[in-house]
Amino acid sequence: MGQPPTDPPVHRPTHQRAPLASSWTIALAGMLALSTAMGIGRFAFTPLLPMMLHDGVIDLNAASWLASTNYLGYLVGALLCTFQPTLWRRFQALPPVISTYAVRCGLVATCALTLGMSLNVPAAWPALRFAAGVASAFVFIYTSGWCLAQLAEQGASHLGGVMYAG
Repeated sequence: MGQPPTDPPVHRPTHQRAPLASSWTIALAGMLALSTAMGIGRFAFTPLLPMMLHDGVIDLNAASWLASTNYLGYLVGALLCTFQPTLWRRFQALPPVISTYAVRCGLVATCALTLGMSLNVPAAWPALRFAAGVASAFVFIYTSGWCLAQLAEQGASHLGGVMYAG
C-alpha cells in the first residue's frame, strides 16, 4: 500500500501585516483634531466678541477676562497633562488614560463648552471658557503624543509637521 495523501504545505506570508492607517491618514487625523480643538475652542469665540461688545452684552473689560480665563484653562490643562503620570502613580484607583479616548472626550467637551457660550448666563461664561481651555489643552497634548508616536512607529516621523499645519 502507498503512503496516505498529505496536505500540501501552507504558504504563510513572511511580511508583517499592513498598518491599520497610512502615515498620511494619521497625520491628517492629527491635523483635523488640532484644527477642531483650537478652531472651535479658541478662535470660534473671537469673532463673536465685537458683536457682543456692540450689543452691550459685555464690555471690553469682561471680554478681556473671558479671553484670560481661556488662556488660564490652557495653562492648567497643560499642567494637568504634565502631572498626570505622577497623579496616576499616586492614586492607583484612577483608570489609565488612553490617548485616543482623551482626545475624543476633549473634542466633544470643547465643542459642548463653546456651544454653552450661547446660553444667556454671563456669570457662567468664565467657567465655560476656562473649561474649554482645559479641554483644548488635553486635545493638543494627547493628539500630539498619539500622532507623533504612531508616525514614528511607521517610520514616518517626517510627517509630524503636517499635524500642526491645521
